[in-house]
Amino acid sequence: MSQEYKISTVADFLQVPSDKREECLIDFLQWLQLADNPELIESFAQMTGVKAEFLTSEFHWFDDGLRGVSEIVITEKAAT
Repeated sequence: MSQEYKISTVADFLQVPSDKREECLIDFLQWLQLADNPELIESFAQMTGVKAEFLTSEFHWFDDGLRGVSEIVITEKAAT
């Protein structure tokens, strides 16, 4: 069973069990690499016709026992 951690502040990393932090930080590094690549999100939006954005207000880490990012959740941006 996987556990989810919502990380909005540096202190939130302390919620992650100490023996799982290295895995979490490796996944967080991959998340940062995606955040640094807005062209990827724009390409996705153009291909699908969906207004998409990469949310950076928090990082959700799922302790699924797998190393690396195993899932990306995409939600359509609400019209404003």
